[in-house]
Amino acid sequence: MKRTIALIAILLLLPFSCNPAHAITRADTSEVAGARLAGGFALENGAPHGALAFVTRIGPSFYNATSLLSAGKEGGLESQVFWHVYKTDGFSIALGLGATADIIRENPTFDNAILYAAATPGFAITYKITSDLLLHGSLLYLTPSEPGRKFRAFLVVSFPIQSR
Repeated sequence: MKRTIALIAILLLLPFSCNPAHAITRADTSEVAGARLAGGFALENGAPHGALAFVTRIGPSFYNATSLLSAGKEGGLESQVFWHVYKTDGFSIALGLGATADIIRENPTFDNAILYAAATPGFAITYKITSDLLLHGSLLYLTPSEPGRKFRAFLVVSFPIQSR
């Protein structure tokens, strides 16, 4: 019941109104030049997983983070949309909602491998280290999940991808 209430509360915070005529004439707010590549680790059940992420800005208050996780014979793919609720020049807090697909208990022939698909509400904190480097930390709640795998924490450093 608590999970349902938390998920409904997060969904109610997201802006769902859109004027179709405005959406057709509105300029594209995505920024390819604002894309960032991030690397670091995810912590799940006390076990570290390598993490590689691609972060793109969707609009003034939204960004998307797509992550690839790897831990030996286990791995996953995750995508989150984050909404900035507090932002200063060097620090921000964002709420997120996304999905993840994890392959766990894999074996060489993929027999009896288990794939978990889960919704992942959470939050992220971003800290500006230098003008190019950002430190991102996030905590995500996996639902549904394998017993003992309810939370995942990320700590990654990102840098801008620039075309010359």
